[in-house]
Amino acid sequence: MAGRLGAEASGGAEASGSAETAAEAADEDEEAHVLQLPSGIAADATECFVVDGSAHEVHVFSTADGSRLRRLGQRGTWPGQFEFPWGVALWRPPGAGSGGAAERRLLVAEGAASGGRRGRLQVLDAADGAHLQTLVTPSAGRLSGVCVDAEQARVCLVDHSAKAVRVLARWEAADAGAASRPREPSTSEAGKPEVGIS
Repeated sequence: MAGRLGAEASGGAEASGSAETAAEAADEDEEAHVLQLPSGIAADATECFVVDGSAHEVHVFSTADGSRLRRLGQRGTWPGQFEFPWGVALWRPPGAGSGGAAERRLLVAEGAASGGRRGRLQVLDAADGAHLQTLVTPSAGRLSGVCVDAEQARVCLVDHSAKAVRVLARWEAADAGAASRPREPSTSEAGKPEVGIS
C-alpha cells in the first residue's frame, strides 16, 4: 500500500493527468451504455436485446454480467436501419433445430413518428444484426410491440396508430433457418383479416 501511495505521490502532474484521462474514458464508456429511450426488451439464456427508440438502435447485453456486447442498427430507412423502433422479439424459425445463437432471429417493430410512412417489421440475424427480411404494414402507422408464438409460428404486432393487434399468418421456413417472403393478406379462422407471410 505504501509503495502504491508513494508512486502516486511522486508521479505529480503526470499521474494526475493520466488519472483524469482514465476517469474521462470511464465517463465516456458509461455514457455509451446509457439508453436514451428504452422501449422494448427480449432475452434468452445468454443475451438481452433492448430497443432504444430515440437512438434508433438495439443494444445487446450479456445476461451473465450485464455488460454491453454490441449495438445493432442506426437511424435510417434502409434495411437494417431503424426509424423509431419500439418493440423487439427473439424467434427461432421452425426447422432451425436447437442449435446455437446463430439460428436466432431478432424481430424489430418500428414506425415513423410522422410523414405517413408505414410501420415496418424487420427480421435480423440475432448474432450479427444482418438484415434478412422487411415486412411493411398495409397502412400508415407505428408498430409499438411484437411477440412470437413459436408453437404456432405466428407473429403478433401492436399497431399503435391503428389501435389494433395484427396477427401474421403462419410463418414457415423454406429451409432450416430461412424466413420466407410476404404474401397477400389472408383471413384467419375467425374471419378477420391478417397480414400474411408464408
